[in-house]
Amino acid sequence: MEGFGWPARATMNLDALFNNLLTSGIGLSNSETLRKLRILNTFHLVVIMTAPLLGLFYFYVGALILYYVTILTGSLMISSFIVLRKTKSLVLGGHYAISILWIFLFLVSWNTGAITFEGVIHPTWILNGSLILFAVLIMGYFHGSLWTMVMFVQAGLIVYLYQSRFQFPNLLPMEMAALYHLGTFMVGFLVLVLLAFLFEREREDALLREEIKAQALRESRKYMDDLLARSPVPTFILDRNHRVVEWNPACQELTGVLPGEILGKGVWDGFKIGQKGSLADLVLDEPGAVEEHVQEAILSHSESGWVEMDMVLPGLKEGRRVRMSAGALTDETGAVRGAIQTVTELPLRASGGILKDMTSRLKKSEAEAAETKEKLKSVTEEYNLLKKNIAAFIRKKEEP
Repeated sequence: MEGFGWPARATMNLDALFNNLLTSGIGLSNSETLRKLRILNTFHLVVIMTAPLLGLFYFYVGALILYYVTILTGSLMISSFIVLRKTKSLVLGGHYAISILWIFLFLVSWNTGAITFEGVIHPTWILNGSLILFAVLIMGYFHGSLWTMVMFVQAGLIVYLYQSRFQFPNLLPMEMAALYHLGTFMVGFLVLVLLAFLFEREREDALLREEIKAQALRESRKYMDDLLARSPVPTFILDRNHRVVEWNPACQELTGVLPGEILGKGVWDGFKIGQKGSLADLVLDEPGAVEEHVQEAILSHSESGWVEMDMVLPGLKEGRRVRMSAGALTDETGAVRGAIQTVTELPLRASGGILKDMTSRLKKSEAEAAETKEKLKSVTEEYNLLKKNIAAFIRKKEEP
C-alpha cells in the first residue's frame, strides 16, 4: 500500500504547484478574483509557450525582425507574469500583459501589410478586438474602454497612412501571404469564440452568486423574523426614516397595538420619552447626544452606540417602570440603516414602589407648601399691623 502513496503525493504536490502558479500565490476567498487571476496567468503561459513556435515560423520565412519581436514578446510576458505575482494587482498585471501583446500585434501588422491593397482591414485587427474583450473580462468596462480608445487611435493612424499611399512593408513571401492571413483570421476567430464562452461563464457565475446572496438574504430574513417572533422581549425596529418595520408579538402583548396598526408609521406614543420620540429615535438621529436628553436614566452606553436605560414611561399602562435598550443597525459599509429597541417591563411592585414614592413626595411637597403659605400669611398680618402702628404714631406726633 505504501508503494501507491508516493505517486499520489507527487500528483497532489504538482496540483498544488500548478494552482499556486495560476493564482500567483494569492490566497483569497473571493472566487471571482481567483478566477480572473487564473485566466490572466493562463494567458501568460499560452503566450510564453507559443512565442518560440511563432518565432521559428517567422525565422523560417525570413522575417527576422518579426522573429526577434516574437522572442522578445515571450520574454516580456515572463516579466509580466512575475510582475503580477509580485504586485498581486489584476489591473497592473492586466494592463502590462495587454500592452505587450498590443505592441507585438502592431509590429506584426505593420510588417505584414497593415492594410491590404484592396483596403480590407488586416486580420490582426480581430486579435486587437479580442484584446479589448480580454481587458473587459479581466479588469472591467472602464479599462476595456481605455484600450478601445487606443485601438481607435491606432486605426486612425493606419487609415491616414493608407490614404496617404504609404507603402507598408510586407516581410512575408507572396506565396505564403494568403495562407498566413487566413491562419491569423482563424486564430482571431477562435480567440473570440473562447472569450464568448468565458463571458457566458462569467454571466452564469454572476447569476449564481446573486442567487446565493439572495438565498442567504432570505434565510437571514427568515431567521430574524423567527427570532423576533419567538423572543419574549418586546422588540421593535425602525428604518432610517423612523418608520416601524418590525413589531414582534411580545411588543403587541405589552402595548395592545397590532402590527398592522403600527407598521410603516412612527413609534407608538407610549414608548416616547420626550419630543424627540423613543430611545431608538434618539439613537437614530443623535447617537452622541442621547445622554443630554436622558442622562439621569442611563445605565450604560457602549462605544458601539448601544444605550441601556431605566425609567418610567408615563404612557405605558398609566406609568410603568421599564428597562430599555437601543442601538443603531448598520450595513457592511458602516452606514446607519435603522435602529432596534427592546422594552422590558420591570415587576409591578417595583413600579408601584416608584409611584408610591412619587406620590408621598408630592404630598410632602404640598404639605410644605401649605405650611409656608400659613407662615407667609402670619408674617403679612404682622407687617400690616406694624404699618398701622407706625402710621398712628406719626399722626400723634403731628398733632399740636
